[in-house]
Amino acid sequence: MIVLPFPPSVNHYYRRTRTGQVYLGPQAVAFRERVHLEWLARSWMPLEGPISLEIRAFRPRVVGDIDNVLKGALDALNGRYFVDDRQVVRLLVHLDHDPACPRLEVTIECVDAPPDRRKRPARAVAPATGKRKPAPPRG
Repeated sequence: MIVLPFPPSVNHYYRRTRTGQVYLGPQAVAFRERVHLEWLARSWMPLEGPISLEIRAFRPRVVGDIDNVLKGALDALNGRYFVDDRQVVRLLVHLDHDPACPRLEVTIECVDAPPDRRKRPARAVAPATGKRKPAPPRG
């Protein structure tokens, strides 16, 4: 389990300049630096392949949505504890209240790849006619 500081709200995570450019706000930079220091202390190599995340979020106040916690946390873990947040195939989030010690408790596990349901069975093309052969029956 990895214990991290509680992330800033998404409302304070990103800032915009007058010209519309987006940048990380000071709270987001400080949060990412603390996550980076925790990662350095662990000497953790980023995991590859599909992963499962369980996050217990102990927030300082009873305000905000559960999804506000996720954006900052996943962005900070990305590239350190796992290669890319696209690897997350399972995500379980518990939201608790602890004003004395707000934090995230993160558990990361490698999992088997789920079947890709978007892929359809390939259909062979008959070489002479160019017509499709029917897909083989599923067994």
